[in-house]
Amino acid sequence: MSILGANPIDWAFKTECCGAGLSVSRTDLVGRLSGNILKDASDRGAEAVIVACPMCHSNLDMRRSTINRHLMEPITIPVLYVTQVLGLAIGLSAKDLGLKRHFVGVNLKEAELCQE
Repeated sequence: MSILGANPIDWAFKTECCGAGLSVSRTDLVGRLSGNILKDASDRGAEAVIVACPMCHSNLDMRRSTINRHLMEPITIPVLYVTQVLGLAIGLSAKDLGLKRHFVGVNLKEAELCQE
């Protein structure tokens, strides 16, 4: 991400699991685990979280209402898949990358990025 011009933040939850396959059967657990990840990123000033795992992308983005209920505060930082960030870096459009399909809006201004 640094090579692409981002300013990655070192953060405690970068290798924590979001709850992965429990997304359907234990949304409460996914909300807690994913909430811990996003809260730490937010507390450290991240403006986005970049993931390489499709389940992390899904859980951290799609389960945001469950996460915010668990945290009892709204966390609004977007989650992008690593290939979307690479696409932005080579000039692909937000439409081509599907950024409008995210549950949490993606603001394309310059952002500090947390890598997971």
